[in-house]
Amino acid sequence: LTQVKENQATFLKQCKELNKDFSAFAETIEHEKAHGRVTTRCARLFSLESLTLDSRWKNSNLSLLIVVERETFEVSKQKTTFETSYYVSNLMLETSAANSLVQEMAQAIRQHWGVESNNWIRDSSFNEDHIKTKAGNQAQVMALLRGLAIELIRRSHPKNFRAAIDKFADSHAALEAMLMQVKFL
Repeated sequence: LTQVKENQATFLKQCKELNKDFSAFAETIEHEKAHGRVTTRCARLFSLESLTLDSRWKNSNLSLLIVVERETFEVSKQKTTFETSYYVSNLMLETSAANSLVQEMAQAIRQHWGVESNNWIRDSSFNEDHIKTKAGNQAQVMALLRGLAIELIRRSHPKNFRAAIDKFADSHAALEAMLMQVKFL
């Protein structure tokens, strides 16, 4: 499963046309209300067999297109945003299992965004990309500790992740209270 992005302009155009011109084999819709936002996600599953793929994709056995449309309403700003993403997969489509497959794919895509979110936090809040380590396994140990810190802070449901880190760095009492709140202590 991989996302088709702007740097693959021809392939992305083909995916957009397929989404517009053909009916999906299956569809799943999910609603979520969290963090001051109301989000509706619609994932649709298409076969790629009608496309003539560029020669560089020939050996990839790509067979499926998953289109994810996300509508997000930010309550505080009273603003709605729309986003459409395109993903391709080389899984084989059995039409009898299309409904469960589109749900699996939608879940995998959501989990991928969780990984991307963690990577963004690691870089923006912990400046991980610029940290230099010298000892053999020091980088792995520090990455594990940053991962633990991210998970513990997430469990406390901060409104602003960076502000929470600053608060805990400045106040041992606030850090201890958070660790007790998330049942770490």
